[in-house]
Amino acid sequence: MKIAIIGAGGHAKVVLDALSLMKSFPVSATCLIDPAKAGHRFAGLPVLASARELKPASFIVAIGDNARRKRCFEEMLLLGWQPINAVHPSAIIARQVALGRGTFIGPNVVINPDAQIGDNVIVNSAAVVEHDCRIGSHSHVAPGSALGGGVQVGEGALVGIGSTVCPLGVVGNWSVLGAGAVLLERLDEGATGIGVPARVKRGKEE
Repeated sequence: MKIAIIGAGGHAKVVLDALSLMKSFPVSATCLIDPAKAGHRFAGLPVLASARELKPASFIVAIGDNARRKRCFEEMLLLGWQPINAVHPSAIIARQVALGRGTFIGPNVVINPDAQIGDNVIVNSAAVVEHDCRIGSHSHVAPGSALGGGVQVGEGALVGIGSTVCPLGVVGNWSVLGAGAVLLERLDEGATGIGVPARVKRGKEE
């Protein structure tokens, strides 16, 4: 089974490592797709310019930028490729968790019962997603972050490294919660929240 990893940067290394530890995926049949690095090898694997060079098979997008990852995900679907999940074996995922398509779950992640994870999501190293959370598609829950019970993370949102969202908090679509921030209640769509407690960033000074 051919597996295409879209992207050949730092996050692709982490995704490739997770795939290599999943017994069901033959990494020997894996290639990477990145127009900027086509013709080279990355982590011992060939890098191609486009998925159009291959017959449709399975893919995962290994790009950190949420907007770019969404575009690539949708382009691959249009080409007839099927998204797969990359789940590191050290992750603890409750049986009642619903995982979307093309999602990456990193090492030492904990996802508790009745959480729902959308399509093309990154739940990165050592993040905690508590019970009844809703994580929107194309979002990124960064390393070491913690989501309390019932948190909602919107489409394309970024929950930054080491940040905390208190129970029932809402991180709006395409918003950014800064590294180490603590969100008590709500961050509106498209906003950037920083600090403890998190406040909306306004201008260069804040």
